[in-house]
Amino acid sequence: RGAGIKGRGGGKSDMRAAIEAAVRKLPADLVAVAGEQWALQAERLACVSPLQADVHAALASMGLQPRMECKTADRLFSLDCCVSVGGARVAVEANGPTHYTCTQPPQLLGSYVLRDKMLQARGYVTLHVPWWAWQEAAAQGPGAARAYLRRELLALLGAQAAGDLDAAAAKYVDPMVAHGDAAEGYEGSS
Repeated sequence: RGAGIKGRGGGKSDMRAAIEAAVRKLPADLVAVAGEQWALQAERLACVSPLQADVHAALASMGLQPRMECKTADRLFSLDCCVSVGGARVAVEANGPTHYTCTQPPQLLGSYVLRDKMLQARGYVTLHVPWWAWQEAAAQGPGAARAYLRRELLALLGAQAAGDLDAAAAKYVDPMVAHGDAAEGYEGSS
């Protein structure tokens, strides 16, 4: 433990308070540069998993125009995918096994629950797509994967979002079909 914290007994909360006090003593321009460097490093470290790419593709095939690895306005958070549905900003997180406890049933780890609260404070609602649910839906084909996402979005946003989802799907033109590039066995927008 650091000398300024020793003996307080508060643990992590004392550590956080000490760090915040130390940051307040730094010159404002140094804090600004450090924040910019943090954001740049976060951008460079962004990594797209196969699960994330699949979820993004399914959202796109629903006509939702998702953005991958989008940043919050303050650039502190990188979101797997962002979509707007009926005015709601939805952070779609494609979650692998490391996001959950090893218990049955698996529970989202506390750090991700906290992240959701911080995203909520920034105007987002979070849709978690757990790997096991995605594997089950995707194994039944692209239509089942889209149906899974639609069900989850409706459960998150309420029935009033159905019209927005239907309107987005109605406007969607599959680029493979539109350009005559459909491969044999390609299921298009089914």
